[in-house]
Amino acid sequence: MTLSERIKNLSKIRSEEFPIISLYLHFSHREAREMDRIRIFIKNITKEISKDKKFEFLKKDLKEIQNYISDKISPNTHGIAFFSSSPLKLFEAFQFWVPLMDSFTISSTPNIRQIVRTIDDYETSLLVMVDSEYARIFSINPEAVLHQIILNNDFPGRHKQGGWEQARLARHIEEHMYRHHKQVAEELITLWDRNRFSNLILAGQEHILASFEELLPKRVKENIIGHLKLQMNEKEEVILKEAVHLIRKEEEEKAKKERERFKKQGLLIENVEEIAQAANEGRIMRLYLKAGVQKDGWICKNCGVVGSEITNLCYVCGSEVKSTDLIEEIVLKVERDGGVIDISLQQEKDIFAVLRF
Repeated sequence: MTLSERIKNLSKIRSEEFPIISLYLHFSHREAREMDRIRIFIKNITKEISKDKKFEFLKKDLKEIQNYISDKISPNTHGIAFFSSSPLKLFEAFQFWVPLMDSFTISSTPNIRQIVRTIDDYETSLLVMVDSEYARIFSINPEAVLHQIILNNDFPGRHKQGGWEQARLARHIEEHMYRHHKQVAEELITLWDRNRFSNLILAGQEHILASFEELLPKRVKENIIGHLKLQMNEKEEVILKEAVHLIRKEEEEKAKKERERFKKQGLLIENVEEIAQAANEGRIMRLYLKAGVQKDGWICKNCGVVGSEITNLCYVCGSEVKSTDLIEEIVLKVERDGGVIDISLQQEKDIFAVLRF
């Protein structure tokens, strides 16, 4: 079942009797204490749901989620999403190489908002490995699933020859290689035109890739984001790791250029209190977040205004406020107002916002 089909099935689920857990987690393999952070996060959730007896059965679901995290996380994963309700026999886990933001909800329907946003932001990439005889073509989606096509061209046997025979064989081999590359290029062009790929990666020896690129039309060639030096028989996990690193680097650079452009236009703000104020006013067009970032803040119990500076009463309506994760509240406001959320593993600061006006 494809990623889109799995999400479509989730969108059809609704249960008023048995609530559903939707849990998103940022996961960093670089952080030595990441498993401890996640364990504490889930422990706190378990403590919260234990306060309400009608959610008691969900502790079993959280235990299953914890076991999955301990045993089944792949090395390329930076975001994990779970949808679970044991009475409904529902347990869906998604691993993404794309970073996600920590989030937990209990509702009558699965909260698929982050997954849908991730698919919109990170479309499927195409990777083509090519040499003189073989080609491997992969599509790579945000869930880091590879779909592969293998092409090969049978070459005449190579053996020692002399004089004109050797020259003739060399030309023959060259012609075979050209026909092979042309076949691969045609396959690539057909795939590109039929599908919605966000970018293209080529892998192989530089001199071969240089001649192969010449066979590609401009509309395809202009989407190449880089070359990888990989052997044709390389293991899939190695191919995926190298490709994901290149795609992520491209996305980070693209986001940085966008921020620089917005800054020149005077639309970029960096101060978290200013960002909270802009979110309260519905003025944020795009929010850039570093994955895993959290910040203490407050939300008004009456009017929903949020802020970071310590206070007991809302500065708008004078009602009581309660403590909250300010970043999560800002994200919710921006999403409700139709803004875009961009989550990054590496950016200069924890949070940036682009104003509508």
